[in-house]
This record gives sequence, C-alpha cells and structure tokens, in this order.
Amino acid sequence: AAALAAGDVAALAASLLSSKAEWRIVLCHHPPASLASTRGADLAPPLAEALAAAAAGGARVALIASGHDHTLQWLPAPGAAAAAAAAAGKEVGPSPLPPDFPPILISGAGSESWKAGKASKALKAAGGGGGSGSPWGVQESGFADCVFGRAAAACDFVGVGGRALHSVQFGRPG
Repeated sequence: AAALAAGDVAALAASLLSSKAEWRIVLCHHPPASLASTRGADLAPPLAEALAAAAAGGARVALIASGHDHTLQWLPAPGAAAAAAAAAGKEVGPSPLPPDFPPILISGAGSESWKAGKASKALKAAGGGGGSGSPWGVQESGFADCVFGRAAAACDFVGVGGRALHSVQFGRPG
C-alpha cells in the first residue's frame, strides 16, 4: 500500500498551493529516497504526484526533509541521479523519482544510543562527496542545522561534539 492515499495526495497539493510561505518544505518520517535504505520508496510515487500538481499551479517545493535512516544525507537531485544511474545500467531501486524532484535532506542520526550497522555501498561511496550539487552521506550521529534566507538556504551537517561534517547551499525555487 502507498504511504499516501489518494486523498492525502490531493490534500498535500492543495496545502502547498494555498501556502503563502516563501519556502515550501515537506517533512516526512521516511525519506522518499535514500542512499542507506529503500524503506520510504513507497512514498516516492504519490509524493511526486502531489509535488507535480502543486508545481503545475506555481507552488514549487524547495526541500524534502526526513529522518528515520539513522544517517545524515544530502541528495541534491535524487530524480536526476536515479535517471543517470539507470541510463548507465546501474541498479536504482524500485521507484526512481522524476528528474525535477526537490533535494532531500536526511537528518535521522540524532541518537547516540543507536549503534551504526553496515552502511550501504552507495552511502559509503557518497561519504566523501563534493559540494552542494553532489550526493553526500555518513552513517553517524549528528543533525542538520539549516538557515533560510529570502532567496537561498544553507544547511550544515554537524556530528557529535559539534564537528562540522558537510555544508550545502541551495536556492529557493522560482
């Protein structure tokens, strides 16, 4: 069963369309895409449908923020990355996202009581990631600290003890 029912898709799209906020950010527990798991993959198709309906009406979402995975991740263009991986013949999971899907920030590693297990190969590969335009992720405790300005945002991923792990910047969609 899908994580969002048909009525939920319509309600989310309507809420995004009626919002007067400068930044539209969707929060969900399970990430619709992740380098560490496929747990929220059933959320991706209905969420993409709601975001497309909102965007068609001029309400573009700037960011999807979630937790659950006990990782810190930045997926700047998850749909474009999945399309590129599929074109290269790589396995991309059950439901690739559309190329215009907003970036995903995962900050689900806030508990030191959780002990990291085996990180996925994709997460390990992204750990040394580049800047704001590259996927990045680590499997350790920490959080994301984001500041939103009028036209741009900056998010810092912070590890245990306040150690800076990664920083990204992105613009507000037009």
